[in-house]
Amino acid sequence: MPEEASPNRPPRAWEVLLSHHLPERFDRTLRIDLPGGGIHLCARCTGQLFGFAALIGAFVFLLWTGARPGALESLWVQVPLATAPVPAAIDWLTQSARGRNSTNSLRVLTGSLLGASFADLAALVWLHEWLFVAGAVVILLAYVVVILGYLKVTGAWRRVLVEHFPGIELPASR
Repeated sequence: MPEEASPNRPPRAWEVLLSHHLPERFDRTLRIDLPGGGIHLCARCTGQLFGFAALIGAFVFLLWTGARPGALESLWVQVPLATAPVPAAIDWLTQSARGRNSTNSLRVLTGSLLGASFADLAALVWLHEWLFVAGAVVILLAYVVVILGYLKVTGAWRRVLVEHFPGIELPASR
């Protein structure tokens, strides 16, 4: 029987690739039991995959039926999809920066919203809706600036780096 990852044994490279969490953080993953052992999948990334697949599936269905998915070109659709990553960002930030315990259900749900937003961007590129793509890139950059700013202002960047990169050497605080 294959050896399971534990805090006493470093995870195998493929385990980190699928879960990108060390064994002490496997509570943030979904475990799938397979013959001969199990695998851990990041809960939020699994949700992203579901959200991406659902929206792309709907997009492909519309294209297959010959319909032009004009709803994607509407601000009434684009604004909610542009704000869909906010719950994932808040959940991740409050969990990583403040030490709040999230749940895998919440991670999958917020990941699904984030995945749908990524699928929307892919569909907009496919449709050559460059104005919406440019807007999405600007919004994405704004998300990055806000998140990095929050981590800097609160000083939580150290906690996040240590949690996600164990063993990292950080300079002493001033």
